[in-house]
Amino acid sequence: MMYANWRQVVGDPLMPKEWPRRARIGLNGFGQMARTLLRCALEDYRGLDIVAINEPNLTPEQMVYLIKFDSNLGPFKGVVSDKIVVVPANDDGCGEYCNLEVSGRLIAVFRCKNLDEIPWHWLNVEYVLETTGNLRHLKEATKHLIGGRARKVLVVGDAVDIPLLMYPICCRGYQRGTSIVASGSAMAHAVATLASLVEDCCSMEECMVTLLLPVDNQQNLVDGPTRDIRSWRKGRGALQSIIPGRCPTVIQSVLQAIPSLFGRFDAILIHVPVFSGAVVDLTFRTTEPVGGVAEIIEKLTKSPLIEKYNDLHVKTQPVRKRTNCGGHQQPISSPSSGVDMIRRDSDQSLSMSSGPSLGTGADLVPVIQMPDDLTSVLVPLNKEDAFVSTDSTGKHTMCLLSVDCCLSIPSGNIVKLVSWFDLEVSFCERILDTVVYMRSVDHT
Repeated sequence: MMYANWRQVVGDPLMPKEWPRRARIGLNGFGQMARTLLRCALEDYRGLDIVAINEPNLTPEQMVYLIKFDSNLGPFKGVVSDKIVVVPANDDGCGEYCNLEVSGRLIAVFRCKNLDEIPWHWLNVEYVLETTGNLRHLKEATKHLIGGRARKVLVVGDAVDIPLLMYPICCRGYQRGTSIVASGSAMAHAVATLASLVEDCCSMEECMVTLLLPVDNQQNLVDGPTRDIRSWRKGRGALQSIIPGRCPTVIQSVLQAIPSLFGRFDAILIHVPVFSGAVVDLTFRTTEPVGGVAEIIEKLTKSPLIEKYNDLHVKTQPVRKRTNCGGHQQPISSPSSGVDMIRRDSDQSLSMSSGPSLGTGADLVPVIQMPDDLTSVLVPLNKEDAFVSTDSTGKHTMCLLSVDCCLSIPSGNIVKLVSWFDLEVSFCERILDTVVYMRSVDHT
């Protein structure tokens, strides 16, 4: 507990000295996306601290339970304290709120219904991630800046009149003076990732996309009414039917990210009764006949645009040189983990724990685990991988190209590409990448 309190005050001792102070992030809303963001941020090594959550519809006890257990991602690997700590008001102008302790980190919980009443400044929040999905207009997003006095707002999802920052596809226009941006939805990210590569190297004339998506919390389990009067289909039972629909907000975000596709792109979505995994089915026509799918795949994997994305990713990352506590050199292994705690028991066996207060007398050795390589924009999957939708759960890549499912007409100019992606983890990793990019620009 002492280590947890000390780390909360001074920051993680494993952060590089060359990088600025840790980013303080607030989440508005605590749905599935926000909970996945919390998990990913706790495993991230780049100094992203979620210090506050605003959720008026959940009690702190319900939030603790939802952090511990997730039907798609499994149980939380860290330690979540059941104790809710109430922080009284002080002389600095901070009112009363409560704290959750997750993996040794204290997270403040607010329950404000109005955006301009959320006291982000109490915790000195720098970036607010708007995850409710209900905010699409710039006027509404400014309430976080005016009332809560946050510095930056990132709307997680598609928006109407908010500038788009879709990392790494469309982010060059972001400047230090920009206060509010939108990331686009997970579907828009997945489509734009594949479409940008095809547009760059395949002489595409036009394309159409079909999105196959799992059920979501806006659908009914059984037949019932729907709030969307434009599509009565959305009220039908999610587990009983395959439900098609239009996706105008996704199309708008993709066209904002890739303006050259205007007038040459359209898309629909289809909800299927599964709980994880999604598919982008992109069909396009080229100006000249293609030799086959293998030729297209080779062009995509060797596209110069991938190198540009990787170069951008390298420039915005913190310095990778680390110094461990006590000067001990520790191995670097898993590419998907951040800081884990390894407890060395008396029998010399290793047991994993993610909290600082497991047992007494154990030698807790902080181990930094960093990626071996960059996060790939596109990963081709071969036939022997035998990939299905559940296999995409937890994957960090937005475009897992299923090579054996891609088609082309011999000596023709029509090609179909099929790629998998995870609506939760892969998208949340891109959101964290976006925050790191914003931070690199803001601190330059």
